[in-house]
Amino acid sequence: MASYAEVKDIVVVFAAFIGMGLGIYNFFNERRKERVSLRVVPKTVVQRERGFSLSSTREFNPERNVGMFGMEIVNLSYFPVVLKQVGFLKSGTDRRVTIVNPIVDHGGDWPRKLESRESVTVYGNLDEMIKMGALHLVRKAYVETSCGHIATGHNQALKELIQFGKTLHDNRLNKNPWK
Repeated sequence: MASYAEVKDIVVVFAAFIGMGLGIYNFFNERRKERVSLRVVPKTVVQRERGFSLSSTREFNPERNVGMFGMEIVNLSYFPVVLKQVGFLKSGTDRRVTIVNPIVDHGGDWPRKLESRESVTVYGNLDEMIKMGALHLVRKAYVETSCGHIATGHNQALKELIQFGKTLHDNRLNKNPWK
């Protein structure tokens, strides 16, 4: 049988390990609260019978698209952040295709301050991106805060938009008489 002193030592060691584990957990939890955390969800704007609506993340249909592409940005941080730039990152480089004057839902201003757990949807002119010929180079959607934090997002709708851009780009190359 174990003596009283041995049982006491085991209980103390066990309690010390639990305390150490909780201390480490609290340390990382507090550090997480100090970080900027944003979710970027690319969205397609499609034509419906009565106006237009968002097809959240499922598809990009060029025949029903209204010439716009949207991004929902959700502030998952524990504090407000100011969004200053939104657009797309190019493949194979750190260069960006920025939506210069994004249209903000509910007529909000840009740059936009987002409170904790608040979201905003911004829209960009897809026709301008097609004219620039940069659509096939898109890799991810991004948003940048005023403190320089960059968050990205990618989903099926953006993947199909990129594929559409590649198809347009390939069609332009095939029409080039110098090739």
